Amino acid sequence: MRSAAEVQEVAIVIALAPVTDLFKLREFEGAKTPQPLYSLKPFYPVIATKHLFLQINNNDDRVGTDQALSLVKGVVEAGGDNPVDITAIITPRKGHSTSEHEAAANWALSSREFNGDESQIEPPK
Repeated sequence: MRSAAEVQEVAIVIALAPVTDLFKLREFEGAKTPQPLYSLKPFYPVIATKHLFLQINNNDDRVGTDQALSLVKGVVEAGGDNPVDITAIITPRKGHSTSEHEAAANWALSSREFNGDESQIEPPK
């Protein structure tokens, strides 16, 4: 997500069980780093202009279901009056895993809009 926000050429993001809050991870427990420095919130307006597919289990204790859903809500709100191209799938599973690989691939194939030479997927209008 962060790369998509920082690199204009990235137009499509597939995030399966994404880390949307580094400090949810046990590896960052007790870290003294300023958390806002690593937040995706400042990037929500830019992320809202991308094609997004996100899948999270309904009880992912590793990366955080609540954190992923908060990102979805924040990105949609950041879109304001503009439609946000986001597909979010919440799968009925406990724990941390990915499962919607085929759905993500099909979504990507159906979402792309090529420019004249088919070299780059364009962002939503």
